[in-house]
Amino acid sequence: MGVRIPYIEFLNGMAIQGKAKQQSLAPEFSDGVATRLPTTGTVPREYVAYPYANNTTEAATSLINPLPLTMQNLQRGEELFDIFCQPCHGYKGLGDGSATGLGGCRRPIRWWRTKRGRSKTGISITS
Repeated sequence: MGVRIPYIEFLNGMAIQGKAKQQSLAPEFSDGVATRLPTTGTVPREYVAYPYANNTTEAATSLINPLPLTMQNLQRGEELFDIFCQPCHGYKGLGDGSATGLGGCRRPIRWWRTKRGRSKTGISITS
């Protein structure tokens, strides 16, 4: 059979340290919540900053849809919108989707609209 060598782990502090599960209570913090915000100034790996933050005019003129305008692409986009967006945002993007009426979901922000009924780019929006 041979000689058995016992498995010995050195410096295994990471595996046996105290830790909190995400979204659990943690009395050692003043707010009692275990999930902490990242340290100021840190960014996730492979993070690329959005170059048009707070500049919707430049985004509207610079961003180009890479997909050709075909009926197949429009139908696929509508299908994806109906699956992933409509339940919260509604068919017209007014925040009145089917999930908001169930009582468990808050209405989403109508990000494209200001209080005056105009988009942030100044283009009037009609439903």
